[in-house]
Amino acid sequence: MAGTLKLERANVYVVAQNEVLRDTCCAAVSSEYLRRQIPSVECHVFGTVNNFEVAFRQSPAAGPACVIVEHPARECDGVRIFEFLKKRGRPVPVIVVAKDFDDPDIIYLVDAGAYEISEHPDRQLVRVIADALTADSNNDNNDSKRGSIAQLLARYRTLTPREKTVFQCLCRGLSNKRIARELGVSVKTVEVHRGRVMTKMGACSVVEFMRLGLTLNPDLEDKKA
Repeated sequence: MAGTLKLERANVYVVAQNEVLRDTCCAAVSSEYLRRQIPSVECHVFGTVNNFEVAFRQSPAAGPACVIVEHPARECDGVRIFEFLKKRGRPVPVIVVAKDFDDPDIIYLVDAGAYEISEHPDRQLVRVIADALTADSNNDNNDSKRGSIAQLLARYRTLTPREKTVFQCLCRGLSNKRIARELGVSVKTVEVHRGRVMTKMGACSVVEFMRLGLTLNPDLEDKKA
């Protein structure tokens, strides 16, 4: 977790067309765990990016906030969310629920600073929301925490050949099942390698792996040349 929450108020904005996703997000915000951490947290639900933008212009987030966006969807666009928040000068953490990790926009969203990207919201959503709100409150700079390229390369070189292969797959946003199919191994084997890579590289989520990939890949290519 990003840190111990000591917040009185917070806002969570949900931009999604899928009713099940909207209900899941609202349930997470209303959970007893989150309410114990933050006495007053409001969940604002929007079916389109347009509606979100209008509401945010009229009443910008005061205090810690985060956005959960469904991507892609006909009236929901994670890319547009980032562009809007950047123009408003209020880059709150954005949690992207992606239908397909092969979507070409995913790399852009990671590079733009997506806090987390998930194919399916699950029981971890409450933790991710709590972490995002804490990060916004502390104005965390994740880039500084990951260390320099030299440090990352040093960690990368500690990986075994198989771990490097799994690391590259994780940087592409592939699920454990997809990696297992590509490598011709069991999901359990992938989970073991993933755990070791997480420990060695200091990454704990898909979006962190993808950011590490964006940071390291150009440098690794230069080393090969």
